[in-house]
Amino acid sequence: MSNVGLAVIGCGNMAGQHMVNAVVADNMSLIAYVDVIEAAARKFHTDFGGSYFTDDPKRVLNDDRVDAVLIATRHDSHRDLAIAAARAGKGILLEKPMALTNEDCQEIAEEVDKAGVTFLMGFKLRYCPLVRRTKQVISAPSMSIGQMVDNTWAEDSWAHQPVTGGGNVLSQGCHTVDLLYHVHDSEPEVIFAGGGNLSHPGTPDVIDAVAATITFENGSTSSWVQGDPQRNEFVSKFFLQVFHPGVAVSLHNRFHDGVLTRGRDHSECWSVEKDLPGEDAEGTAQELDEFIACVKAGKQPEIGAGLRDGVRATALILAAFESVRTGKLQKIVY
Repeated sequence: MSNVGLAVIGCGNMAGQHMVNAVVADNMSLIAYVDVIEAAARKFHTDFGGSYFTDDPKRVLNDDRVDAVLIATRHDSHRDLAIAAARAGKGILLEKPMALTNEDCQEIAEEVDKAGVTFLMGFKLRYCPLVRRTKQVISAPSMSIGQMVDNTWAEDSWAHQPVTGGGNVLSQGCHTVDLLYHVHDSEPEVIFAGGGNLSHPGTPDVIDAVAATITFENGSTSSWVQGDPQRNEFVSKFFLQVFHPGVAVSLHNRFHDGVLTRGRDHSECWSVEKDLPGEDAEGTAQELDEFIACVKAGKQPEIGAGLRDGVRATALILAAFESVRTGKLQKIVY
């Protein structure tokens, strides 16, 4: 394979973030764009180039020039599109979350595994340079705090609806819980969560706020906070603290900056812009680079999240929802 031929399915905000990197990426050719709103696909074609645009995903899945697809559609469509792409033999970069139910996640995993195609979940925070540095400093933390709190989403947003998007906690919380798993490098065993519908009275069935404790199999523990009551600009939307005896790391400013502390007398400030010029602080460029390299080599990602990671993230969040509803500790089963 020379260049990897890529098609984009779903021409919205997240796909647009990927396209900024795609147009300058090596070893890749943009082939086609798909969206149920054809005008959106047309705009991507105009802005980023390629061969064609369409409102029919079957067209790109039957196109031999297309080696891989970026699926960045509404969450309730992920199952059908990912399975169709796998059966067509295309590499898959699937934006988060994997799906809205455990059953749909399992079906995706089974079909993709059967097809043997490259698969990458869009959990970009694994690629953040300061997350990688944190794991080098603290490889096995005893405790952590992961927080992703956003400004209040519009009540009528598709991502907030229970059927199409699942709400903020399910939509974006998969980033946070996958990051916590990635940092602790241990399977989550149990979760106890509080929260509920605290910001969106118009959609009472959507749990929009969760504060939880996760215990991992290796005995380490984490606090996870997710929701959209109001962003805290002091720490920013993304906030991570990682602790081990004698050392701590805090990442803030959407992980562009961090602080390392050792004992009482040593601390150092980290900044991607100052220390790692040219790196994408939020990981999107590195994510696409690994995906293209893996499709080209016919292998699975080493840094990025795979099938099991996508299934785990949704299962953990749904277990948190059950804990909120019942007030009881939940085992993580997936």
